[in-house]
Amino acid sequence: MRALISGAGVAGPTLAWFLAKAGARVTIVEKNFSALGQGQNIDVNGSALTVIRKMGLTEELRRFHTTEKGTQFVDSNGQPYAPFPVKEHSSVSLTAEFEILRGDLSTILYNATKDHVNIDYHFGITIREVFSNDAKAVNVKFSNEVVQEFDLLVAADGQWSKLRKQCFPPESVSIIDKNMYAIYWTVPRLSNDDDWWNIYVGLQSRLMSIRPDPHGTMRAIITRMPCNDAQKNGWQAATRSDRQTQKELVKSEFADAGWQAQRILEAMDQAPDFYFQAVQLIKMSKWSTNRIICLGDAAWAPTPLTGAGASLAINGAYVLAGELSELNDEEHPSKAFEAFETKFRPWVEESQKISSVIPGAVHPETAWKRWVFQLLLQIASKAVATPWLMKRFDRDTDSIDYPLPQKGDTIRPFAPFSVKEHSSASLTSEFEVLREDLSTIFYEAKKDHPNIDYFFGITIKEVFSNGDNTVNVELSNEELQEFDLLVAADGQWSKLRNQCFPSESNSTFVIVSPMSSPAVLYIDDRNPLVYYTPNSSWIRGSSPSDYERTSTNSIETGATATIAFSGRFYLHSSDFSVLICGHPGISITVYGRIQHFDPGVHEFVLSSYSVDGGPATISNSTEQSQYQFQQKLFQSNPLNPGAHSLIVTHLASNVSGGTDPTFHIDYFLIVPPDSPISLAAPSTTNQAANQTTSQTASQNASQTPSQTPSQIMIVSGNGGKSRSGTIPISALVGGSLGGLTFLGVVILIFWLRHRRSRLNQSLPRPYPNRSCDELSVPAQNGSNESPNRGFAGGLSQFSPTSFLPRRMIPPSKEGGFAQYPATDNLIEPPHYEE
Repeated sequence: MRALISGAGVAGPTLAWFLAKAGARVTIVEKNFSALGQGQNIDVNGSALTVIRKMGLTEELRRFHTTEKGTQFVDSNGQPYAPFPVKEHSSVSLTAEFEILRGDLSTILYNATKDHVNIDYHFGITIREVFSNDAKAVNVKFSNEVVQEFDLLVAADGQWSKLRKQCFPPESVSIIDKNMYAIYWTVPRLSNDDDWWNIYVGLQSRLMSIRPDPHGTMRAIITRMPCNDAQKNGWQAATRSDRQTQKELVKSEFADAGWQAQRILEAMDQAPDFYFQAVQLIKMSKWSTNRIICLGDAAWAPTPLTGAGASLAINGAYVLAGELSELNDEEHPSKAFEAFETKFRPWVEESQKISSVIPGAVHPETAWKRWVFQLLLQIASKAVATPWLMKRFDRDTDSIDYPLPQKGDTIRPFAPFSVKEHSSASLTSEFEVLREDLSTIFYEAKKDHPNIDYFFGITIKEVFSNGDNTVNVELSNEELQEFDLLVAADGQWSKLRNQCFPSESNSTFVIVSPMSSPAVLYIDDRNPLVYYTPNSSWIRGSSPSDYERTSTNSIETGATATIAFSGRFYLHSSDFSVLICGHPGISITVYGRIQHFDPGVHEFVLSSYSVDGGPATISNSTEQSQYQFQQKLFQSNPLNPGAHSLIVTHLASNVSGGTDPTFHIDYFLIVPPDSPISLAAPSTTNQAANQTTSQTASQNASQTPSQTPSQIMIVSGNGGKSRSGTIPISALVGGSLGGLTFLGVVILIFWLRHRRSRLNQSLPRPYPNRSCDELSVPAQNGSNESPNRGFAGGLSQFSPTSFLPRRMIPPSKEGGFAQYPATDNLIEPPHYEE
């Protein structure tokens, strides 16, 4: 199942976590350029905590707890008159057991899902258009012009979801205005601030409060209910205005509110997280349409008055994932959507019920209304402090909580096939499949495995030796190789079966098939050949436009990426191997992503590239109006045969204000000489990546000797795949001349043999009475059989050891070097910083 989720807040990552656990492939797009790190206090309680425990995130939630002790109402002098302390499993306080900032919860959920192999995040990307939503799939176009197909689409992009507006008719969405406005921002903490949520009820329907956070600051919340039509029109207009207009309105309305109004308003101008919203309730007649469903605030925004938004989002994501996991392979997701809505809608509607009296009661317009409200608060506060009244009237939060469905407690994996009961009553088995289809299934399933490499168009010509340590073979392309074991899986009439049997080892597997596929070597950024140091400075990213949909990025100056490669040698490590067969003149090219920068602002990313410790080439990626993917950042000069290394360093990033730009690595390309791929720029040429060399290192074309085109044959690691290139003209010309030369040599040989036979007609033949079979060399055991060259029982008379490729051993995953038997032809490996 391929799921696309719009929104990386609370509902989106929670749903992704459970879908990925069940085996679905999940893509999350978020309009912001990073995980949502801002937001005010939210409550997580009841069954939502149960879901958090299932995800193993309870300790993370505790770590970011705001430590709020409770809620207390204060007078204009800051003296509390109605405290409501937090009590376990109690509903008497506005402060929940687990108070956490919305941004912190989003960050926790993002960190829990970002490295999952089935989840891809794409920041700075939105869904521009949904152009089909039918029985087969949902097709979308992203803001970066990429078009993709998915099995289902989840709109979890918030209360004012653009996706909901695009995919659902206006009459299906009801917006209920509460005639109330809420504004949030961060306030510096003072020495006399406590850890309570302090609420001041002002006159003229104004309310102000501050509460603690775990980051050493305080969070201000002010709310306003307009008292007449003129005020209401002014506040409604402000919701559609710019931020500065909104701030001016807040200042003018709250300047004389009393209590800490001056302190709170002064901090507003410097606050990076100022947020202005109208308190409105969202209701939808139906949450889904075909393969698209709304989730969280996009479907049912309950307003901050309920304190249930985050818990509803977490519970909803969990229940929806459970229903989707119940689907069989061919079932339409609308079946799960309908089951989810049937179960969850009653609880949402119950949570959305808000008495119309409450907003007006907490926003008294006159002094006598405020006096009555304060008196009621004092009575309630004293009642809470009376144990026998608490036992009689308080309700356990678990008793009023949403009961999670029992079958949803364990999300079962998605079944790859529709399972049937086992039966032997028919000659037709449960799974009938064509042999070629089964071979294709296995090939597709393992072709990208980091320990498996495929060679097409290659057969094993001869096995030279099968000793105690290694087995040496000659391939049909005349290449000699050494392996720890050899498996003959070439069918009933195997040519290898009578030659040798494999010894047990944990070496890399090599699969050889007689099909033609000439190739160049693509090494993705996630390939184990690439070493990133320090590891903590590099972050894995992804985009549909990246090669293999992945990239690795860093904003840290001095962060390096090192790759070891070769022109004609065999590279080893503890769990992978790469063979590059070629001639002198091989080169390496680095491709990356150029970030979108703000127009008109001077911004750049500097990176350097050093081959074999030589002079560094500097690449300067300057600002672009939009993201540029798979851009060529560096290309080396032709290299001699032997082991090589390339060190890529992030030198500097600069932006006038805001966050420094990010340096992205997408993939490495190793190409033979005279290849069009090595000479031509990528299809989407980056005009912003300009290369300057730190010292003169470029060579004139006349100084570079022409080389025969080589072929890179064996690819290892995730993302290394064979790709064909066009045939260069030089190869055609050279092939034609070579063919004519060969024909001339053959004619000359036949003429010389004919001439020699005429000269020798009168000479006597040696051994006139013995056949060629009688001239065989006697075996050492005394028989007349010739020694079997290449049999499994012993070494050949010809030892190819001196012609075997040298081996370079890069560091193992544990930080050391892979252990191999000592030989004389080892190249000392480069040392990499951990």
